[in-house]
Amino acid sequence: MVDSATISTPIPQAPGGIPVLGHVLPLLRNPLDFLASLPDHGDVVQMRVGTLRLVVVCDPGLTRHVLKDLQTFDKGGPIIARIEEVLGESSVGTCPHSAHRRLRTLVQPAFHRERLPAYARVMTANFLDLGWHDGQVVDVPAEMGIRTVHTLVETMFSDKLSPETTARVLDETATALREIYRRAVRPPVLDRLPLPGNRAFDRAGVGIRGVLGDVLAARRASGADPDDLLSALLTARLPGAEGAPARAGDALSESEIGDQLITFLTGGTESSASTLAWAFHQLGQHPDIRTRLYEELDTVLAGGPATFEHLPQLRLTANIITEALRLYPPAWVLSRTVVADTELGGHPVRAGSMIIFSPYIIHRRPDLYPDPDTFAPDRWADGTVSGRSYFLPFGGGVRKCIGDQFALTEMVLGLANIAARWHLEPVPGATPGVQIGVSLHPRNLMMRVTARHHPPTTSE
Repeated sequence: MVDSATISTPIPQAPGGIPVLGHVLPLLRNPLDFLASLPDHGDVVQMRVGTLRLVVVCDPGLTRHVLKDLQTFDKGGPIIARIEEVLGESSVGTCPHSAHRRLRTLVQPAFHRERLPAYARVMTANFLDLGWHDGQVVDVPAEMGIRTVHTLVETMFSDKLSPETTARVLDETATALREIYRRAVRPPVLDRLPLPGNRAFDRAGVGIRGVLGDVLAARRASGADPDDLLSALLTARLPGAEGAPARAGDALSESEIGDQLITFLTGGTESSASTLAWAFHQLGQHPDIRTRLYEELDTVLAGGPATFEHLPQLRLTANIITEALRLYPPAWVLSRTVVADTELGGHPVRAGSMIIFSPYIIHRRPDLYPDPDTFAPDRWADGTVSGRSYFLPFGGGVRKCIGDQFALTEMVLGLANIAARWHLEPVPGATPGVQIGVSLHPRNLMMRVTARHHPPTTSE
C-alpha cells in the first residue's frame, strides 16, 4: 500500500484521444505505430478505450516490476477477459494469481524437459512431410499453421487430424485470436450486437472446442493410454497426493483439462506458425543471412533431418528464431489488474486500474537493441546483448508461457528441416503485412519454393 499523498505527479495522457471513443481509432487502425510512439511521452502513459482508462507501462524496468509483483499486478484487463471467452476461466495462462500455483504445478509435468525429445520426434516428422514441388507458390503462414496444428494434436492426443479438420482449426483459431483484440479495444456494448465479427467469434470458440471434444471422445472410446500430453494432464497430481485418498483439487477437473487443451492448441498453433513465417520472410529479405543458414544446416545435418540432438549445434538457426521473436513477439501486448493502490515511476496507480505493457515496445527500444528495426540475428551470437534480460516474447516471471521451451524447440526444428531442403524466395509484387490479433500474424506472405535437397526421412 502506498500513501498517494506523497505522490503528486499525474500520469501523462497519450495524444490523439477523442471524446467518447478515446484512443480506439489508433488502436484499431495502426496499434503498433501508436504503441511505439508512447515512450516519447513518458515511462508510464494513460490512454482511454471508451470510458475505460488504461495505464500503459513503457519502461523496461517498470515492465519487469509489473511482471514480478503478482500480489499487486494480477492477471486481468480487457484482453484477458476476451481471451477467457475462448480459453475458459481455468486456463493456466489467464487464471488469477490465487489459482495459478496449483494449476501450473499440475500442468508443468506435461512440458517437463524429459518429454521434449519425444515431442521433438513428432515435430521433425511433421516438418519433413510438406508435399511441396519445385516452383510452387505457397502461403507460408498457412503452411506453417498446418504443421503446428498437426504437431499440437499429435503431442496432445497421439492422433492426427484430417485435412478438412486441420483447415477448420486454423481458420477458427485465426478468427478467434483476431476478434479477441478487436473486442478488447472497442466499447463492450458492441459485443452484444449481431455484427459479423461477433458471430464469427462465437462460432470459432464453439468450433475449436468441438474439434477437441471429438478427438478426446475418440481417444476415450479407443481405450488407449499413450504417453502423450493428455495422459500427463489426466494423471497429474499435486505433490504428496499420489497414493493418498482423493481430495478435491489434487488433480485437474474435466473442465480444467479442457481449458488447458484449448489453451495449448490456440496458443501453440498461432505463435509458432507466425514466428516461422516471419523468419522465412526476413530470410527472403536478407539472402546473406540465408546463405549462412544453409551452410550451418548442410554442415550440421549432413543431408539428414534435424532432430532434438542437433539443437545445441544449430546456433544461427536458433538466433534467427530469437530475432524473429524480438521483432514480432507472439504476446505483443499484455494486461494486468491493479489489486492494491501502488505507484509506478513516481505516479499513483489506484486499485482497480488496468495496466497494459507491450513486449513489442520493449523489443524496439534503441537503448536495448541498437538499430531495433533491423533483422540482425548476430546480435544474439555472443549472449551479451544488452536487452536479453528484457526479452519477453512469452511474457516473464512465474507467469511466463508454460510451453515456451516446447515452442522454441518446434520453431528451431521447423526452420532447420524446411530450410535444409527448400529454398523460399519472395514472390515479386507481393507485399506482406501484419494482421493484428492476440499475436502478430503475417498477411499475404506468399513465397516460391525450390528444392535444395531430396527430402530425408526420420530413419536416415
